[in-house]
Amino acid sequence: MKKRILACLLTLCLMVGLISAFGLSASAEVHTYTVGAIYRDGAVIATPLPGDRVVVSSAEDLHALAAYTNAGGATAHITFLLTGDIVLNDGTFATDGSWNGVGEPVPFTPIGEEGFDGTPFYGIFDGNGYTVSGLYINAAERGFVGLFGHISGSAVIRNLKVTNSYVVGDYYVGGIVGLAKMNAAIPVVNNCSFEGYVRGEGQHIGGIMGGSYGSTIVNCTNNGTVTGGTVAYGMGGILGFGKHGTATVQVIHCLITGSVGTGGYHTNIGGIVGYTEGTVSNCVNVGQISNVNRFGAILGIANDTVTLTGNHYMATNNLVGVGNTSTDDPAKTLASRNPATADVLNALNALSAASEANLASYYVWTAENGQLALSGNSALATVTAGNTVYASATLAEAAALAAANEGSTLKLLRNGTTGAAEIGGTYTLDLSGKTLTATAPLTISRGTLTITDSAEKDGGITAIDCSALVMTGEAPTLKLNGGNIMSKADETNKDSTGTFAVVNYTTGQLILSGTPYLKGGAGIAVYVGHESTLLGADGEVSYEGTGITVSCGWLLDDDQILAVNAKDGQFYFRDYDTAHYNIKVEDNAYVVESIAFFPWILFIIFMIIALGATVYTIVHSVQHSRKMKYLSISLPVMLPILTLITGTQGAAMAISGVLCAAAVATCVLTVRSQNKKYNAAKTAKELADAEAAAAAEEAARLAAEEEAARQAAEEAARKAAEEEAARKAAEEEAARKAAEEEAARKA
Repeated sequence: MKKRILACLLTLCLMVGLISAFGLSASAEVHTYTVGAIYRDGAVIATPLPGDRVVVSSAEDLHALAAYTNAGGATAHITFLLTGDIVLNDGTFATDGSWNGVGEPVPFTPIGEEGFDGTPFYGIFDGNGYTVSGLYINAAERGFVGLFGHISGSAVIRNLKVTNSYVVGDYYVGGIVGLAKMNAAIPVVNNCSFEGYVRGEGQHIGGIMGGSYGSTIVNCTNNGTVTGGTVAYGMGGILGFGKHGTATVQVIHCLITGSVGTGGYHTNIGGIVGYTEGTVSNCVNVGQISNVNRFGAILGIANDTVTLTGNHYMATNNLVGVGNTSTDDPAKTLASRNPATADVLNALNALSAASEANLASYYVWTAENGQLALSGNSALATVTAGNTVYASATLAEAAALAAANEGSTLKLLRNGTTGAAEIGGTYTLDLSGKTLTATAPLTISRGTLTITDSAEKDGGITAIDCSALVMTGEAPTLKLNGGNIMSKADETNKDSTGTFAVVNYTTGQLILSGTPYLKGGAGIAVYVGHESTLLGADGEVSYEGTGITVSCGWLLDDDQILAVNAKDGQFYFRDYDTAHYNIKVEDNAYVVESIAFFPWILFIIFMIIALGATVYTIVHSVQHSRKMKYLSISLPVMLPILTLITGTQGAAMAISGVLCAAAVATCVLTVRSQNKKYNAAKTAKELADAEAAAAAEEAARLAAEEEAARQAAEEAARKAAEEEAARKAAEEEAARKAAEEEAARKA
């Protein structure tokens, strides 16, 4: 019974292992549809579930998606993915609406039904970096106009470009979205751009979004024209009108290069936002704006509920950042002759007003050919200097900013890739659980750089076919308090050749004051130059129990001291190349020395003896105790494990010797016990056999006697029968003679 239970448990474990190995799970299956599979011939024919995906690959698909949404088809928590560029109309539009193209332009019905009670788009539309061109909507009497007329709830529009477009409506008119309204969740428009013509005859007109009752617009660019009719109200290059309600309205990291407004008497016209009760932060207007009443380069009109931080615009005559103010507040809006300067870039990328959780979603500003542009990549790192947080798309930019602000902290926000970069300086590089892949060495030539990992989630620096960290210049200091610093040949973790995790070519100090993991190529983790030192606890303070995990070995010049500690702190070297090096202590310093191969030969002999003794024990011990059996089996398993985690060759030899002796002792004791049992059983068997033989002889004798008695009785009976027969024959003969004599006498 016990064996059956054990077999069932082992089978269950095997099944679980196989499930894990093949990545199977009990989660619901995610399906991928085409638009034609969910909507055809004016009818909804399938309903995707939350988490499913629908691919959009043609102009027909985009038209069908609008019809599907407006017919009430399910969109919430479903991703609609663009798989290529889509041309709705092949030609160009002029600002007066005139068309220069093939045939007449085909109008587009906005995705999301008109009206506050209409059916909005709730899903995720991922443009995947592709472009929708030739959008044509000419509906001057209709509201809720844009590629998406109406979005709500958890809707997300991202990674989308809309170009060569002509969008005209009455109210809530936007190049990307007409109206966004909060419904439990907050809609988001992220990394979208518009190029074309947007006009609204009534109110709430924006280059990206017309109106918002709770939404976030981030990393968006408008390169087109935004204008309105004679009574237009609330017009902005990004957002026309925003009202809090029960949710916030945010416009962050957005850029306009086109024009906003007309010469007419419009009101509340802003280069970025016309009117809002929300936040406008880190935005730039390098376009044109014109109006005669309440217009500003950033915001059309200020109120008590709006928050402005770090916005810039091109300096022009008689223009201020906010329409109803006479002067600029530099913390809110600031005119600049050239916003593409380094100072302005740093100011724009200062995200101290944003929450830490959102930093990674904000793209960063760069200067391309002297012109401002969004980088197209979310921030790789932030630099915290004093009370200000800056963001950067590249490690080199972040490191330069950190080096210029001594005592600052450079923190990774996401996994990323970098080329060669000088990261020296007196600041802290916090890996924060992220992995930075370096395609060329990162150099430290000055200052005191401290590398740590506050998240303690295996963050690190991985160099591809090169050394990871290289110390050069005039005696810099590198403190490794945490993180995985590795060098490998490629992304498949294949070992590289002749590369190191850390190289110190200088007289500077490499300080291992925490628990970093170091792995280099070709069996070498750290290269320490002959004048370099490797210290612990800042070279000053003693520490106890600190583990330094080193994957392979150490390359040394002229047998120099590898590790020095000023006091009584302890280093624990694990997993280093024990086949060639050993660590010993001399004068309170750790020294690496070459080791002979003879001890390893002895180690192999010990292992062979231990394994042989174990096999012999198992083969010759059929009924020995379970405790002995488990001990004998566990010894050869424990042997390599304990040896691998041993830090020095001497300890490895001691452990292998002890385990070998234990295995031999187990074998001897077990076999002796079995021999005693066998001899006792043999003696008992011999006695039993002798007694059985004597009993058999006695039984045979008795049987023989009984047989002899039976035969004698039979012989006596035979003789008696013969005698009886003789007697009867004699009597018969006598009778016959008597008869004959009687007959003769009568005769």
